[in-house]
Amino acid sequence: LFLFLISSSYWNVVSSITTIDIPPVLDVPTYSLATLNTDGSTNMNILTYATPVSIRPDRIWSLSLYKETLSYENIIRQRENNDNKDDDDGIVCVLQLLNKQHADLVKTLGGTSGKDVNKEKECKNLGFEWQELTLSSATIKVLP
Repeated sequence: LFLFLISSSYWNVVSSITTIDIPPVLDVPTYSLATLNTDGSTNMNILTYATPVSIRPDRIWSLSLYKETLSYENIIRQRENNDNKDDDDGIVCVLQLLNKQHADLVKTLGGTSGKDVNKEKECKNLGFEWQELTLSSATIKVLP
């Protein structure tokens, strides 16, 4: 059972909201998620729904990924591979907070599929050559 109490002043504000035909521009943090493909190359996509849910004892983030993406497939594959091993290397991925200089990359990273487009090449053409980052269990590429 949910009980909602709405004051008359709140209702006046809600009832005065007008609808628009186009969505508003949102100013929210935008992230790039780099994951490893089966051949060891890197794929990146855009995330706008990412939030930390724990910092101690481990830093844990909640991420929202569309299921029909290569990034989702990469994470699920790595998780399944880890479930079948005695050691747990974790899932290799890098979450990067983007800034205004990366705005031109959003269409490439978020509006195309790594299944169809070489995103690394496209980013390089836009002046953002991916850089290698060596982790304990793998090498992955990230944005400058």
